[in-house]
Amino acid sequence: MPGATWYFGLTREGGYYHIVAVSTSQAQVLREMRSFSGPTAVATRDELGGVGIGEREIAKWLPPAQDKGDRT
Repeated sequence: MPGATWYFGLTREGGYYHIVAVSTSQAQVLREMRSFSGPTAVATRDELGGVGIGEREIAKWLPPAQDKGDRT
């Protein structure tokens, strides 16, 4: 969405990791979450500390791979 700022993070609940995404347009983020077929959680900008978190940061939070295979 042009002009929107997106914030991403990761939270763990019930043994599963959840991607957290929120934009400056709450209506937009709700549409995106409804179209995503997986475990999701929506956090506010304040809960994410108002900081955009990139893929490399998210990868640091993931547990090490259990095997030597591809992580994708």
